[in-house]
Amino acid sequence: MKSKLKEEDKFEEARKSLELGIKFLENDELDKAEKKFKDVSNKFPELVASWIGLGNVYAAKNNTEEAFKNYERALKILPSSELYNNLGTLYFVQGDKVKAETYLKRAVQMDKKNFHAKKNLADCYLANAKYQEAIYLYEEVLIKRVDTDTFISLANCYFKLGIYESAKLGYEQVLKLDPDNKIAKENLKFTKKRHKTRD
Repeated sequence: MKSKLKEEDKFEEARKSLELGIKFLENDELDKAEKKFKDVSNKFPELVASWIGLGNVYAAKNNTEEAFKNYERALKILPSSELYNNLGTLYFVQGDKVKAETYLKRAVQMDKKNFHAKKNLADCYLANAKYQEAIYLYEEVLIKRVDTDTFISLANCYFKLGIYESAKLGYEQVLKLDPDNKIAKENLKFTKKRHKTRD
């Protein structure tokens, strides 16, 4: 009975350390967060959350080698959409768009409701000039969550495909949400010029 209580106490201690690590990470206290996550991963190497936390800390510190290592370690324990999204995003930031796309697709396949992964995959498609695929995902994301960045990206896809009227509508939608958005204003001006010269 005592050994069971000791084990429960250890897990409770680990849970509290993870919570503190997450709070430190959210407050950009990266060294403190790293220490908490390392403590937990040393005591309980099977707990995925500590490896994800370490990966997030190292990603925030721009230490991509360590971030990759920790995300991969977590992935071996328990694959998840969140992990595939994190790895895909990291590969994207590093400029490896092929690996980024592979991991982000896997994230979306594992969890169709992971709209962060869908948005990141759409961004990857946009960067890879796969505009139709990007449009599909951006529209899905906008059904769930309206934001100006996604509208701008969607409008940019339409522009790249030469569908200027839809691009124009997208930029106008951004300006309804954020009338001072400089990117939307500039892109709208440019789109109107391009649309006129095409006629």
